[in-house]
Amino acid sequence: MKTLSDYLAINSGLRDNSWESDFFRTFVASKVFVINESVQMGPDGWPYIYITDDIKTKHVSEDSTLNVIQWAYEHGVGLALNPNKERPDYIFHFGLIWNFVHNKYFIKNDVVQTPPNAPIYVAQVSEDIVPQHALAFIKDYIKSAGIEKPRGALISRDKINYDFALSLESLGHPPKSEHDGIARGIGWFLPNHLPVVLIFEEKLQKLFDL
Repeated sequence: MKTLSDYLAINSGLRDNSWESDFFRTFVASKVFVINESVQMGPDGWPYIYITDDIKTKHVSEDSTLNVIQWAYEHGVGLALNPNKERPDYIFHFGLIWNFVHNKYFIKNDVVQTPPNAPIYVAQVSEDIVPQHALAFIKDYIKSAGIEKPRGALISRDKINYDFALSLESLGHPPKSEHDGIARGIGWFLPNHLPVVLIFEEKLQKLFDL
C-alpha cells in the first residue's frame, strides 16, 4: 500500500486526476507534522497551517491529518503541504477545507455543463450548499473591505451545479478592473465547483442579504 510520501515522490508533471484522487484518499488517512506553532501567511496573502510529511523537516508536533483539517475548518484557514519546497506539494484553500468537512471530498470532478439558454434558478444561500460557518468567514472578509451589507444568491440552470453570485451594487460598484481580484478573494473561501460571479441586480429576479 502506498504511503503519502510515495505519492508526493511522483513528479509534479505526472500528477493527473487519478493521482489527485489517490493522494486525497491517502492524505486524510495519514499523519502529518505541523511545522509552526501559529498560522502563517502564505505568499498569496492568505492564512495557512504549514504541514509536512517529512519527519526530517523541523516541526512542532505530529497529528492526524483529520485533526489538522478540523482545526483549520474551525479557524477559517487553509493548509499548505510542504511549503518549504520551491513549489508546495498541495495548497488547500479554505473552501476545500470546509467542503471536505461537510461533504467528505475536496474537489468535485463530475460537474456537468448545462445549456446556456436554460432558465436561471435563483435561491438564497443555503446551509446545504454553503454552511453558515463558512459563510460567516466570507461575510467577515467582505466587511473587512468596508462593505456592511453584501447581497448575493445561489444561481443555477439545473439546481445541481451552482454559482455564488454577489451584487455589484452592494459591493459599492467596484470598477471592472477590480472584478477578477474580488472574485478570486471570495473564491478562496469556496470550493472549486462553486465559482464566484459578480452581477448587477437587474440581471436576476432577486438577491438576498448574506
